[in-house]
Amino acid sequence: MDVIVQYFCRFGHLACFTSDVDMFVEVFTTDKKAELFGKLVKYNDTLSTPPTKALGLSISLSKIKQQLLLGDMFKSSASDVEDSCAQMFEMYCKNLPLSKGFDPQESMHGEELLSITCNILVQLFWCTKNVGYLVEAVMVMEFGLSIRRYVSQYKILLLHLYCHFGALSVAHEWYKSLDIKNILAESMLHHILPQMLVSPLWSELNGLLKDYLKFMDDHFRESADLTSLAYHHKNYSKVCILESLLLLETILLN
Repeated sequence: MDVIVQYFCRFGHLACFTSDVDMFVEVFTTDKKAELFGKLVKYNDTLSTPPTKALGLSISLSKIKQQLLLGDMFKSSASDVEDSCAQMFEMYCKNLPLSKGFDPQESMHGEELLSITCNILVQLFWCTKNVGYLVEAVMVMEFGLSIRRYVSQYKILLLHLYCHFGALSVAHEWYKSLDIKNILAESMLHHILPQMLVSPLWSELNGLLKDYLKFMDDHFRESADLTSLAYHHKNYSKVCILESLLLLETILLN
């Protein structure tokens, strides 16, 4: 545990901190996790760091707290979880000036705070069946997109929320705003296609399928050259991807 605390002091401001220590934290009991979180908070309060680094440390703490809350959701009171969400939202708003002057498509400092908040609100909904939490999650994502219009993670979360509410036309609009092109069509379509297949939005569904089939046709036409080029450059992982796509198209055509 002390090693994790030391690692936090040196690298806690980095986005990879939580994933780096996750496998070690997972083996802790709930009490040990709470003890670790308390130590990290204590050390964080004693550190004197620049604003951006301090924000990174706070985000890492929020991620660890999220694991504690989600791992022990049924024992935590809803009000405690709500307070945690409110704190993260306030932290996001408070640190908006750090990203002043950034390009509209550039990632902001602390933008993952809203994603964490949304995920916790969704978990609260599943635990309590209170649809108000989903409404709040939608509001959080809409707010984030009003600040930064090009955050794809917000859009994907939002389209899933709207799909859950059955507002497929709105979900489809957010899907279109992702500006999906080429191979992304193959990897992103699953976010909305199952819902669209059982919806009455035939024209929108037709557009989605046309775009996808166009991508597959283009790939089928160029796959031989691309595979040969991948072999030539010894990029075997790319070969596997190309062959998988070719197999998928063969299945679809048959």
